[in-house]
Amino acid sequence: MEIAEYLSAILGKSVKYNAVKQEAFYQRQRLKGIPEWRAYDLAYIADAYPGKRKERITNDIYNILGRPARSMDTFLRDYRDKFN
Repeated sequence: MEIAEYLSAILGKSVKYNAVKQEAFYQRQRLKGIPEWRAYDLAYIADAYPGKRKERITNDIYNILGRPARSMDTFLRDYRDKFN
């Protein structure tokens, strides 16, 4: 389930995801005064993880926090008041 679908279910209202092309996102960040290097980083960071590497599951959260990661559903429910 996509995050917008999770939020729709949790909040009881329709939440839509509107994808923004990387270049458009980059340009918007620059117009907001974000430094060029950071705007580029934010816009193109997903390119650093080609193919299936984006879907890789690791133990990093457990190693850092000493507990398993929460599910997206649990996280969104715990913070639902922040999304209204």
